[in-house]
Amino acid sequence: MIDISKENGSYLSGILMLGLLLSSLMVNVYASNNSNASLQTHAVVAGTWQPGNKAFAQIKANSSIQLQLSFAIQIKQTFAQKGDKVKQGQALLAVHADVILHDLERYQIARKKQLKLKEQLFYLNKNIKNKLEPHLDIFPVETANIQVEKEKADAWLVLAVHLNELGQSPQQLIIEKQLDKDKIVDLAIQLSQLYAPFSGRLMTRLPIPGYRYEAGESIVELENNEQVYIAVYIAPEKLSLWSNGETYLLKNSKKIPLKLIREPAIIDPATGLSMLFFSADNPDNRLQDGEWLGVTHLQQARQVLWVPKSAVVSRDGQSWCLLKQNNGDIKAVPVRVGQEQNDQIPVLKGLQKDQQVVTQGAYELLYHDLKSLIHFVD
Repeated sequence: MIDISKENGSYLSGILMLGLLLSSLMVNVYASNNSNASLQTHAVVAGTWQPGNKAFAQIKANSSIQLQLSFAIQIKQTFAQKGDKVKQGQALLAVHADVILHDLERYQIARKKQLKLKEQLFYLNKNIKNKLEPHLDIFPVETANIQVEKEKADAWLVLAVHLNELGQSPQQLIIEKQLDKDKIVDLAIQLSQLYAPFSGRLMTRLPIPGYRYEAGESIVELENNEQVYIAVYIAPEKLSLWSNGETYLLKNSKKIPLKLIREPAIIDPATGLSMLFFSADNPDNRLQDGEWLGVTHLQQARQVLWVPKSAVVSRDGQSWCLLKQNNGDIKAVPVRVGQEQNDQIPVLKGLQKDQQVVTQGAYELLYHDLKSLIHFVD
């Protein structure tokens, strides 16, 4: 007969209890695996996502702009009076501007030089093809042509900038056709007119003929009644998210696009927030001076994976998805996600296309998985 001591009896009792516990856990695991077969899942789908940022903005309506030029002009004729409403592109003044004539002459000189060099290149290439000229003879002409091409491009840029200041949008081909047809002096006279850059109302009297304005001097004040300015207040740490995307506001379910007009941002001393300034068309006066509205900025679209909102669970400050394996097992994986859109969540990291994520009971499974219930104590 074997004598079992009290101490040995306790040891055997412990073994029996551990066996019962393991049997119970095996039953739970078996039942869990069986129940996995009926879990609802959804395939991970590839797509694009535009992260969005929101802020509050104040409308600044009825703004006015002082029209001025970077070059001197002399008034020849006026086409409007103080208080008149003018349309964008309407002529306000005919002027005499030496700089326009000078720009045209510079451009025409470079253009003629380029035409001659292109003619030389044509005949040289033809003779080289017919073996009448050595190939080395073409290199000096090609080098000269590259230099003249740059001179012509620089001359056009200066002319275009000055015409833009006059409220014009010059087309290079059209200007060249006019240079071929008209004298440079006559073309300079045609182009030397100041146009309204936007629709509005003249707030000051236009100068009388013969009056001369120096570079940078204010010529006339034009009130903008078809456009408003919007000051958007943004937390400084979020400022970098407001570039390279689409900015708009909604009013009465109507989307109004905004255009950035001033960079960099300035700090509002009253709030400490960064301020970006935008403009928006306001032809029907739906945006009122001083009103506050929400503004949305959508960043550039990026490639992401989409899952239903119910597939993402948070635990200990980490987002998780539960993957259903081919063998029916459930595996919890950490994921990095973006902002929800239409009950779908963009996943930036952690999943692959076509994987199956659990969409029903994911919260309960994550918080009651087997690993969270077992604690080993030494």
